[in-house]
Amino acid sequence: MCIRDRVSPLTLVAAAGAATAVAFHQGAQENEAFVSSIALTGNASGVTTSQLREYARQIDSVVGTQAQAASGLADFVAAGVRGGDELRRYTQTAIEWEKLTGQAVSKTADQFASLQKDPLAAVIKLNEGTNFLTVSVYEQIKACLLYTSPSPRDLSTS
Repeated sequence: MCIRDRVSPLTLVAAAGAATAVAFHQGAQENEAFVSSIALTGNASGVTTSQLREYARQIDSVVGTQAQAASGLADFVAAGVRGGDELRRYTQTAIEWEKLTGQAVSKTADQFASLQKDPLAAVIKLNEGTNFLTVSVYEQIKACLLYTSPSPRDLSTS
């Protein structure tokens, strides 16, 4: 007996229906994660769920899966990483990094967030594990922070 004889049109319709239901459920979970991440951070990232869904589709076309991209985007938003469209690039890079090193996307998101909060301390800590920092780059970061930080006199007048 041939496989074609065993599979009825009803079986095919049922399988297609089940696949559609699974996809719908996964999409709903992704959207819920986006909404939750945005709400819990007061939308520090400055993005909408529609933008995040589009970023996930774009990442899926390059690396990983849409589900993996959506999860990574939610991790970056939940960590409070700012950047709008940059979130797409950060997440894509984190997924690629995870494939190369095994480091979870959520940990990379936390590292990006710490870079925003205290750049100099975060870079020094990151350098302990990756040894990428040169004296020249360190001095540039330090100079940028001094340049962008308010002076003590500016703080006393406000």
